Amino acid sequence: MKETKTASASPEARAAGRGVDRALSRGAALKVIASLVRPVEAETPYGGRVVSYEPVGSLWLSLGARRRRERTEAGVTRGVETLSATVRADPRLAEGLVVRFGGADWGVVGVEADSKAAGRVRLNLERAR
Repeated sequence: MKETKTASASPEARAAGRGVDRALSRGAALKVIASLVRPVEAETPYGGRVVSYEPVGSLWLSLGARRRRERTEAGVTRGVETLSATVRADPRLAEGLVVRFGGADWGVVGVEADSKAAGRVRLNLERAR
């Protein structure tokens, strides 16, 4: 029987990987590209409602911390995940739009100017779990 060896990463590559993990654990801002879409409601021929999404543009998001909480509406409790992100100011940004990244849809529930950086806005994003 022939013995095979698995290739291991070089010490430099392992050190570089640890640096990324260390930077993320220290709260470094993570940047991701996201799609900005607008929900469009329509009525089906059978009287139902359908929601489709119209692309508006794309954004680079600098993500903050995710938070989970529970919200009770009409006697039903559901989990809600919230996230804040900083982006460049764009006149298309408005409440009610949807931001798609990482395989999830996040609703924009707030848009406010970032007091720490000129030309930037802070998005308050939310999704139900």
